[in-house]
Amino acid sequence: MSDDTLPKTTVSKLMREILPPEVRCSTESRDFVTECCVEFLHLVASEANEVCQNDSMKTVNPKHLKTALENLGFKDYVKQLERMEETYTAAIESRPKKQSRKLDAQGLSGEELLRMQDEMVARSQRAMMAHQETASSNSSSSSTSSTSSTSSTSSDSTSSSSSSSGGGISSTMPTTTKSEVILPSSTPIP
Repeated sequence: MSDDTLPKTTVSKLMREILPPEVRCSTESRDFVTECCVEFLHLVASEANEVCQNDSMKTVNPKHLKTALENLGFKDYVKQLERMEETYTAAIESRPKKQSRKLDAQGLSGEELLRMQDEMVARSQRAMMAHQETASSNSSSSSTSSTSSTSSTSSDSTSSSSSSSGGGISSTMPTTTKSEVILPSSTPIP
């Protein structure tokens, strides 16, 4: 017997519902029925998995179970499976939707939360623009001093002359020293 099993109380309850009240079952017969049920479930599940893989799917769905039952010769169970699927679907649809506990704890409506989110996004955008403007004004002043101080070296003068050449192409990237970090800005730097 494998580690997989069904709850004994559940199997006993199902057997009591099916059998007449005057019939009693021994523990051995109940255990045997449990083993048979587990084996049946393994058989159907493995066949449904094969059907699922043949369909190039990764999740077994009710269609795969129906096909598995038909392939195994249990066509009589397909109608019961369809009824169970309808009952399950109806129960799921009638169940109230779960809402986030965080939202409930705040006591705010969806409109209020959306308004607050829009305000936070706007504040963040304003802060980012201010940071970019500060960075671009700092970089343009340090860029001009950097360009004049590094024009004596050949590698830096080549890069600064290419960015400041008057060949009709204007560069949007400022020249920097190795220790500076410049964020891209929305306006080109002359």
